Amino acid sequence: MFTTSTLAPGVRLYTMPTKQFKTITLSIKFTTKLTAENAGVRTVLSNLLQFSNQLTPTTTAFRKKLDDLYGTSLYLDTMKRGDQHTVYLNADFVNDAYLQDRNLTEDVFELIQAVLFKPLFNEDTFDQRIFEREKKQVITRVDSLYEDKSRYAQHRLLELIRPNHPASISAMGEKSLLENVTLEDVKQEYSKMIESDEISIYVVGDMNSETYKNVLKNYLSFSARETSPRTNDTAMTTEYLETVEKLDMKQAKLHIAYETPVTSKSKEFPVMQVLNGVFGGYPHSKLFTNVREKESLAYYASSSFASSYGLLFAVSGIDPVEKEKAEAVIDQQLIEIQNGNITDREFLQTKSMLKNQLMEIKDSARGLIEVYESYQEIDSNFTLDGWAEKWTAITKEDVSELAKKVTKVHTFFLTTKEGAS
Repeated sequence: MFTTSTLAPGVRLYTMPTKQFKTITLSIKFTTKLTAENAGVRTVLSNLLQFSNQLTPTTTAFRKKLDDLYGTSLYLDTMKRGDQHTVYLNADFVNDAYLQDRNLTEDVFELIQAVLFKPLFNEDTFDQRIFEREKKQVITRVDSLYEDKSRYAQHRLLELIRPNHPASISAMGEKSLLENVTLEDVKQEYSKMIESDEISIYVVGDMNSETYKNVLKNYLSFSARETSPRTNDTAMTTEYLETVEKLDMKQAKLHIAYETPVTSKSKEFPVMQVLNGVFGGYPHSKLFTNVREKESLAYYASSSFASSYGLLFAVSGIDPVEKEKAEAVIDQQLIEIQNGNITDREFLQTKSMLKNQLMEIKDSARGLIEVYESYQEIDSNFTLDGWAEKWTAITKEDVSELAKKVTKVHTFFLTTKEGAS
């Protein structure tokens, strides 16, 4: 899919020349070890870099510059994968081939250079007023996540089963830690990011790889840095527990965590993807069909698999008084899979949905980048068609045998103040 080259030790360029898209899609990713302390600092930093540089010193100037660049899209944000934290810069801009008498690529990279290397400093650090503004924005974003009770329930479940672990650390940081972030913290993290973070640069579009390699070297001259292997930490829970919390709300949230011996790097990962799809990944899956449709026990019911941590989750929104019955029916769906009771519809439609989702990525340059980054460490020869073939070869027996290795470890019930204990 992508051609890989090294710009400097620890700085890799991935290019995908294609005539499929009329725009150039660029993604620059700065990656380091995830900690509870650096997640919030790096998210504030990403905001500061986007809206505070010497070329466009104000938010208004930044947005006007993007308009002048034929509506170029450029933004920064943060994400996590496994035990790694990433600050990323994404940009989409018109290919020079469709413009007359203008080298838009050079202009866009001039802005990217300013964003990354020429922040608007006041006495050798970021402006205090802008820092306070962006810090407040990040805290507001974190607050809004936990206003969503389903997100809150999932976060609490992760805190309970994986305390002080990458699985339970938010990519944006925690409010209590964010409130104590200082200007000096951000300045130090900026230096670490530019000088020490592992860097991956992706470019997709109708372009010449060598040309872009030269442009990147001219505008973004990153020094050599050390790299470290990325890990999937599958810590184990010693005993099954149940937690009940009550909030002022109308609908209860029932979230169940299961441990599995599988991560994204396991040979059985494709089997787990099918297992999750049969269990609750789609509207035809067992959870939706039986818990929601047949028994009418849930407003929604689905499952998801956290491949970095080997954790499977069943989540549902229910009436508080239906907790025991709903949990029993959810438990039964996993037992059915373990016993090999998988219908042809559940099995074949899951494979079809997985393949369709993967193939739809072909229509999105951004999607191609994200899926390649996710899968390249699993399979260095990854292709969309090749991975789809892995699903084709999976049998019901494969899914059933893997399901027998899935262990229920924690039930988190977020209910109303008047709800069941």
